Amino acid sequence: MSIGRWFKIVSINKLFNMFKDKIIILITVFIDVLGIGIVIPNLPTYTESFGVSTFAVTLLFSVFSLFSFFSSPILGTLSDKYGRKPIILYSLLLSAIGWFVFALCGNITLLFIGRIITGLGAGNFSAIQSAMTDLSKDHKDRTHNLGIIGATFGLGFMIGPALGGLLGSIQSNLPFLIVAILSFLNFCFAFFVFKETNKHTDHERKIVLNPFRVFYRIGKEKTVRVLYFVYFVFGVMVSASPAIFAIYVFDRYGFDQRVVGYFLTGAGLIIILNQTILLKKFWLKYFNEANLMIYMLVLFAIGSILQSAQSTLIFTSGYILFAFGQSILRTVMNSEIIGMADSRRRGEVSGVLASLMSLSAIVGPIFAGLFYEWNILYPLYISFILSIICAFILYFNRHDIKNISDISKIEKENTSF
Repeated sequence: MSIGRWFKIVSINKLFNMFKDKIIILITVFIDVLGIGIVIPNLPTYTESFGVSTFAVTLLFSVFSLFSFFSSPILGTLSDKYGRKPIILYSLLLSAIGWFVFALCGNITLLFIGRIITGLGAGNFSAIQSAMTDLSKDHKDRTHNLGIIGATFGLGFMIGPALGGLLGSIQSNLPFLIVAILSFLNFCFAFFVFKETNKHTDHERKIVLNPFRVFYRIGKEKTVRVLYFVYFVFGVMVSASPAIFAIYVFDRYGFDQRVVGYFLTGAGLIIILNQTILLKKFWLKYFNEANLMIYMLVLFAIGSILQSAQSTLIFTSGYILFAFGQSILRTVMNSEIIGMADSRRRGEVSGVLASLMSLSAIVGPIFAGLFYEWNILYPLYISFILSIICAFILYFNRHDIKNISDISKIEKENTSF
């Protein structure tokens, strides 16, 4: 072996050892999101093969979100108490078991059990973010590391639907089996390679089992109560869409899993384009946040109603508008609400928003399944109506929202001097 090649191998090994813990964390995020992306185009057709109703299919989405909602704050606290590694390993193993049960089951009961197990392991995101924070050298490095997690999330959601559609066209349970195998291999890899990142474990930390605790202070926050409400309703509409999307486009247009995967991949590309380039270079440059939220809700409403058209061209146009409105609205509302909060409570407000989105992901699929069984166009009509109502609510409160936002920015500037 030449000296140059030897040095190259040593340099690669050294680089890997420096970043291996981050790589393992990013692989964990990628596989988690890959699983979510694979599920969306395949879960409806796979579960309907068991002879269940559309409402039962959407319940499978809600059950996953329900158990993830309960497990998220508990796993985050446990990672502070006992360390990140055992919690991440636990979540990976549970995810693998849940996917294996789901892929190899023979009845609807086991389908729900599989989703429950996966949901209990899916609340690992708080532990993953904490692990990345532990590995950060300073606040800039922390922001960069969390940004990498966000980019990995987008990449996984972009690849997952396309891969899921392709695998599902080969065999209905193959996508879930592939994710189960990947999760188990990731568990084995992390078990032997990942080192504990939490050097300050708190074994005296009290475990709070009530996930609704974060909502107690919402009612007291008069200034952002309107935004909290709109954020929750928006979350319901966003989570309702993937629960019935594959069923809807099959029933109305005859699209199979591969086409569904292409649509969802396109939505992922729109999200990445908006959040990495257009949000900073265009949207925030030419519009203030208070008005931008209203415009995006209107765009969201138009996208919803256009998706009810019989023409596939009009439907596709509506889906693009829907994806645009969704990607921008989520980011801007998060930023506005967190920015309005006192600097000492921004972490708590971030937790409230995460919990609201999880709660809406429980309600949304149930709402979508019920109305879809009455009429396949009802979920889209209701999304249109709710979007317009929320747009009017923000319109009549736009001056208060803008004033509070401006005051918060001034206070932030003053405290920086």
